[in-house]
Amino acid sequence: MNDPIIEPLNTPKQAVIFLHGYGSNGDDLLNLSPYFEDGLNHTVFCSPNAPNICEQNPQGYQWFSLQNWLPELFLKGAAQSAPYLLSYINHIQSKYDLTQNQITLIGFSQGAMMSLYIALNHLYNLKAVISFSGMLLNTPDIKKSQTPLLLIHGAQDSVVPMQASIEAHRILSALDYQIQLFTINGLAHSIDQKGLNTAQEFLQKCQNYDTLLTS
Repeated sequence: MNDPIIEPLNTPKQAVIFLHGYGSNGDDLLNLSPYFEDGLNHTVFCSPNAPNICEQNPQGYQWFSLQNWLPELFLKGAAQSAPYLLSYINHIQSKYDLTQNQITLIGFSQGAMMSLYIALNHLYNLKAVISFSGMLLNTPDIKKSQTPLLLIHGAQDSVVPMQASIEAHRILSALDYQIQLFTINGLAHSIDQKGLNTAQEFLQKCQNYDTLLTS
């Protein structure tokens, strides 16, 4: 697999996998890796391209079609892309000899939807999942995931309204998931410094918690 990747100088002990949004590519979110390097030692940063050429931008990629804005079609598309993403995650685990709880997913928009879908339906013991401007595509079973989740969303997002993350937080909190919600006033469909700071602090807490468990 030749997707964008940044390897540490030392042997990786964990991986952060970025999942880009609709019409973008892996290089786009990989540019965020410097914001997460501080405090995340021995980390390989990866950012695969989605499996399909974007229907509206042939220079970019998509996880699923957005021609019809219907949740049931989003869910169907996510299910179709899931084997591709699971194969990529398995590849990273095998290449660097990592376990599932050494993998963090960070997604934006459609990539955030895929991150949540994978974490709540297939991989139930990830280190963490961070969703920027995402949406919950279905309601998972309460027993399925122990993964800490962070939802970050701009209040002025007109593409994926903030209510999507508020609703996801409500549903998953009621199901006793480990989940936090951070909303940003004045932010549209984007990632800003406040969001990055919050995500970095969240990952550092996950890192410190793991250290306490193993010390």
